[in-house]
Amino acid sequence: ALAGGASKVLVSDVSSIKLGIIGQIPGVIPVDLTTEDLVERVREETAGWGADVAFECSGAPKAYETFWKLIAPGGCAVLVGIPVNPVPIDVTELQATANVYQKAIDLVDSGRLNLKPFITDTFAMKDAKAAFDRMDEGRPGDIKLQITVNRD
Repeated sequence: ALAGGASKVLVSDVSSIKLGIIGQIPGVIPVDLTTEDLVERVREETAGWGADVAFECSGAPKAYETFWKLIAPGGCAVLVGIPVNPVPIDVTELQATANVYQKAIDLVDSGRLNLKPFITDTFAMKDAKAAFDRMDEGRPGDIKLQITVNRD
Protein backbone atom coordinates (compact mmCIF):
# COMPACT_ATOMS: atom_id res chain seq x y z
CA ALA A 1 0.00 0.00 0.00
CA LEU A 2 2.83 2.39 0.84
CA ALA A 3 4.63 1.54 -2.39
CA GLY A 4 1.36 2.22 -4.22
CA GLY A 5 1.15 5.74 -2.83
CA ALA A 6 -0.77 5.45 0.43
CA SER A 7 0.26 8.14 2.89
CA LYS A 8 -0.66 6.06 5.91
CA VAL A 9 -1.23 2.33 6.39
CA LEU A 10 -2.86 0.65 9.36
CA VAL A 11 -2.63 -3.12 9.73
CA SER A 12 -4.73 -4.92 12.32
CA ASP A 13 -4.46 -8.39 13.75
CA VAL A 14 -4.92 -10.34 16.98
CA SER A 15 -1.40 -11.75 16.80
CA SER A 16 1.20 -9.66 18.59
CA ILE A 17 3.92 -11.61 16.76
CA LYS A 18 2.54 -10.67 13.33
CA LEU A 19 2.00 -7.06 14.42
CA GLY A 20 5.57 -6.90 15.68
CA ILE A 21 6.85 -7.98 12.29
CA ILE A 22 4.65 -5.62 10.26
CA GLY A 23 5.38 -2.78 12.67
CA GLN A 24 9.03 -2.89 11.58
CA ILE A 25 8.07 -1.44 8.21
CA PRO A 26 8.39 2.37 8.32
CA GLY A 27 5.02 4.03 7.79
CA VAL A 28 2.92 1.06 8.93
CA ILE A 29 0.82 1.52 12.06
CA PRO A 30 0.06 -1.82 13.75
CA VAL A 31 -3.30 -2.08 15.53
CA ASP A 32 -3.74 -4.84 18.11
CA LEU A 33 -7.39 -5.89 17.99
CA THR A 34 -7.12 -7.47 21.43
CA THR A 35 -6.55 -4.05 23.01
CA GLU A 36 -7.76 -1.45 20.48
CA ASP A 37 -10.94 -0.68 18.59
CA LEU A 38 -10.00 -0.58 14.90
CA VAL A 39 -12.85 1.73 13.88
CA GLU A 40 -11.87 4.26 16.54
CA ARG A 41 -8.20 4.07 15.55
CA VAL A 42 -8.95 4.56 11.86
CA ARG A 43 -11.16 7.55 12.69
CA GLU A 44 -8.40 8.96 14.89
CA GLU A 45 -5.75 8.51 12.18
CA THR A 46 -7.97 10.01 9.44
CA ALA A 47 -9.41 12.99 11.35
CA GLY A 48 -12.76 11.22 11.56
CA TRP A 49 -13.01 10.66 7.82
CA GLY A 50 -12.22 6.96 7.37
CA ALA A 51 -9.90 5.04 5.08
CA ASP A 52 -9.84 5.74 1.35
CA VAL A 53 -9.16 2.04 0.78
CA ALA A 54 -9.67 -0.85 3.20
CA PHE A 55 -8.69 -4.48 2.69
CA GLU A 56 -10.33 -7.35 4.59
CA CYS A 57 -7.89 -10.24 4.38
CA SER A 58 -8.85 -12.52 7.27
CA GLY A 59 -12.19 -13.90 6.12
CA ALA A 60 -13.22 -13.88 9.79
CA PRO A 61 -16.99 -13.32 10.14
CA LYS A 62 -16.38 -10.93 13.06
CA ALA A 63 -14.38 -8.64 10.74
CA TYR A 64 -17.46 -7.97 8.63
CA GLU A 65 -19.39 -6.62 11.62
CA THR A 66 -17.44 -3.35 11.53
CA PHE A 67 -15.44 -3.46 8.27
CA TRP A 68 -17.76 -1.06 6.45
CA LYS A 69 -17.35 1.55 9.21
CA LEU A 70 -13.64 1.81 8.36
CA ILE A 71 -14.20 3.27 4.90
CA ALA A 72 -14.56 6.95 4.03
CA PRO A 73 -17.57 8.01 1.92
CA GLY A 74 -16.80 7.07 -1.67
CA GLY A 75 -13.94 4.88 -0.48
CA CYS A 76 -12.99 1.45 -1.78
CA ALA A 77 -13.51 -1.89 -0.04
CA VAL A 78 -11.35 -4.81 -1.13
CA LEU A 79 -12.44 -8.24 0.08
CA VAL A 80 -9.57 -10.73 -0.02
CA GLY A 81 -10.37 -13.07 2.86
CA ILE A 82 -13.04 -15.67 2.16
CA PRO A 83 -15.43 -16.49 5.01
CA VAL A 84 -16.24 -20.19 5.39
CA ASN A 85 -19.96 -19.37 5.69
CA PRO A 86 -22.05 -16.45 4.39
CA VAL A 87 -21.80 -13.27 6.48
CA PRO A 88 -24.57 -10.70 6.97
CA ILE A 89 -24.03 -7.31 5.35
CA ASP A 90 -25.85 -4.08 6.27
CA VAL A 91 -26.84 -2.70 2.86
CA THR A 92 -27.79 0.69 4.34
CA GLU A 93 -24.30 1.05 5.75
CA LEU A 94 -22.81 0.16 2.38
CA GLN A 95 -24.94 2.79 0.66
CA ALA A 96 -23.65 5.41 3.07
CA THR A 97 -20.08 4.23 2.52
CA ALA A 98 -20.50 4.48 -1.23
CA ASN A 99 -21.75 8.05 -0.75
CA VAL A 100 -21.50 9.76 -4.09
CA TYR A 101 -24.33 12.11 -3.25
CA GLN A 102 -22.27 15.28 -3.65
CA LYS A 103 -21.10 14.20 -7.09
CA ALA A 104 -24.72 13.60 -8.12
CA ILE A 105 -25.81 16.95 -6.64
CA ASP A 106 -23.04 18.72 -8.53
CA LEU A 107 -24.07 17.06 -11.81
CA VAL A 108 -27.66 18.25 -11.38
CA ASP A 109 -26.55 21.71 -10.24
CA SER A 110 -24.29 22.13 -13.29
CA GLY A 111 -27.12 21.22 -15.67
CA ARG A 112 -25.26 18.16 -16.97
CA LEU A 113 -27.94 15.87 -15.53
CA ASN A 114 -31.64 16.66 -15.97
CA LEU A 115 -33.84 14.88 -13.46
CA LYS A 116 -37.13 16.55 -14.43
CA PRO A 117 -38.28 13.73 -16.73
CA PHE A 118 -38.13 11.33 -13.77
CA ILE A 119 -40.35 13.43 -11.48
CA THR A 120 -43.89 12.19 -12.01
CA ASP A 121 -45.55 14.61 -9.58
CA THR A 122 -44.67 17.18 -6.93
CA PHE A 123 -46.32 17.62 -3.54
CA ALA A 124 -46.07 20.41 -0.99
CA MET A 125 -44.75 19.38 2.43
CA LYS A 126 -48.24 19.82 3.89
CA ASP A 127 -49.40 17.10 1.44
CA ALA A 128 -46.57 14.66 2.24
CA LYS A 129 -49.01 12.02 3.49
CA ALA A 130 -50.81 12.09 0.15
CA ALA A 131 -47.47 11.61 -1.62
CA PHE A 132 -46.66 8.56 0.51
CA ASP A 133 -50.18 7.19 0.06
CA ARG A 134 -49.77 7.51 -3.70
CA MET A 135 -46.39 5.84 -3.59
CA ASP A 136 -47.99 3.00 -1.66
CA GLU A 137 -50.50 2.56 -4.51
CA GLY A 138 -47.63 1.49 -6.76
CA ARG A 139 -48.89 3.20 -9.91
CA PRO A 140 -46.95 1.77 -12.87
CA GLY A 141 -46.31 5.21 -14.41
CA ASP A 142 -44.89 6.79 -11.26
CA ILE A 143 -41.13 7.10 -11.20
CA LYS A 144 -40.37 9.69 -8.51
CA LEU A 145 -42.79 11.62 -6.37
CA GLN A 146 -41.19 14.81 -5.08
CA ILE A 147 -42.00 16.61 -1.85
CA THR A 148 -40.93 20.25 -1.79
CA VAL A 149 -39.61 21.91 1.33
CA ASN A 150 -40.02 25.64 1.88
CA ARG A 151 -36.86 27.29 3.19
CA ASP A 152 -38.41 30.19 5.09
